[in-house]
Amino acid sequence: MDKYVSDEEVAKFAHANKAQHTIKVSQLRKDEVIESINTQIINSFPQKEDNYLKIPKVIE
Repeated sequence: MDKYVSDEEVAKFAHANKAQHTIKVSQLRKDEVIESINTQIINSFPQKEDNYLKIPKVIE
């Protein structure tokens, strides 16, 4: 058993750690991004006088 951790092992750990952090951040921001996109979509449609928004239905 080696006394010290190899550079390769350090690199693997750092990469895995960064990937996990990225996933956590992306999950946190996902709702914010969806909300922002929805707001942009709604704002891109002209409002009618009665403030009723006519938004086309999106087929998933």
